[in-house]
Amino acid sequence: CTPEDTSGLYLTQADIDPFGPDLGAVHDVTVALVGLHIVTKPVNHPEWVWATFEFADNAPDCSGASNRDGTDWLFYNPSCEGPFCETNVYCDPCSGNCGAEVTLDPQCKATPIPTQVCRYYPIDTMNPSGTVSQLNASVVRSAPADSIFGSYQLVGALYTQYGSTGGNDTGSPFLANLTMETYKQDDHRIGIPPNTGCFTCHSRVFTALGTKNGGQGDFSHSFKNIQQAGACAASLPSYCPDSGLLGRPLPDS
Repeated sequence: CTPEDTSGLYLTQADIDPFGPDLGAVHDVTVALVGLHIVTKPVNHPEWVWATFEFADNAPDCSGASNRDGTDWLFYNPSCEGPFCETNVYCDPCSGNCGAEVTLDPQCKATPIPTQVCRYYPIDTMNPSGTVSQLNASVVRSAPADSIFGSYQLVGALYTQYGSTGGNDTGSPFLANLTMETYKQDDHRIGIPPNTGCFTCHSRVFTALGTKNGGQGDFSHSFKNIQQAGACAASLPSYCPDSGLLGRPLPDS
């Protein structure tokens, strides 16, 4: 196994509970930062402001993915050959089936098939102003020469004009991070409307809770499986009718 080139990447140690064949218990491993969301809630923006960043050499734009420009992409191999080279799909290593919906089979012990990743909406296409690349270049010029974060880039940010998710999205309406929303960039392939950025999934949180403007969920999936202390026990089903909203595992959609 040839070690990957990690130059330019922010590295740290982490305890990882692996999902894979015969990997056993938790491992202490070196991990690299390849994608990062930063979300903040300013005054008059209850919908939050959503920004996402990536390592600059994660993957190419899909429109130019066949070009072999010499970049050593982390998640795209321009020399890929064979049946598993379609971009932005998950291929099950046991069945060989590929698709934009991901279902992990815990019984499958075959070696995972790498996903060929590319960016469906180029960074400046996502943002109507087309200025994100200019902003990235400006930040890199201003950053210390030895800063590891000079290898990273802003993909875009998203908020709304009037503090609600009923439209009027501002910034990058089709925002997606290649490392975390790989298969969600082009949602019409799996039978739902085209990706509308962060609000595609996060606006469902308050719908599931039956409240308005974020309510108790506040657009966060962190509350999805939260349970009220003492309300549920091992002998009870996962849905606890006596525990109120916070005792109910929320549906995914």
